Amino acid sequence: MGVAELKLDIFRMVDQLPESELQKLYGMITHLANPEAKPWDTLSEAEKAAIEEGLAQLEQGQGKPHAEVMANFRKKYHL
Repeated sequence: MGVAELKLDIFRMVDQLPESELQKLYGMITHLANPEAKPWDTLSEAEKAAIEEGLAQLEQGQGKPHAEVMANFRKKYHL
């Protein structure tokens, strides 16, 4: 497959992505094009807000230990 065909194939695949996946792809491409960029800068405002909310919850003692989360996951999915 030549470069032009490859670009066209990529464009067609990207054109079919839902918006949520397009945001993720944008972050990946941004990182590939500029490896010096900070990952935080590639996140959407909604992703940044969700991370900040989670950090605030942890500071308030609302977090759960990893072992507890994994135990619940294993129980739920019979693993």
